Amino acid sequence: MAADKAYDIRESVGLLRHMQVRPHVAQNWNRPGGSAIDARTTQPVRYAISQKRRPRTEQAFGWMKSVGGIRKVKLRGLRKSGGYF
Repeated sequence: MAADKAYDIRESVGLLRHMQVRPHVAQNWNRPGGSAIDARTTQPVRYAISQKRRPRTEQAFGWMKSVGGIRKVKLRGLRKSGGYF
């Protein structure tokens, strides 16, 4: 599972590992106590690849919020808002 550095906390990383999901979370070294992501996750090449591809996904969501108009959807309900997307 990929996530930004806000999810680099011991509880969420531990929960993912308990669920047997590899946490591809961006490391946050500014957090007190350091990053919860250790060498088990950062050593494989797959982690480096996912961290390089993550900004592409964030660009798409950024565009949808700024230009695409989904920052504040004026429709309520899954059926109506689902049709909007």
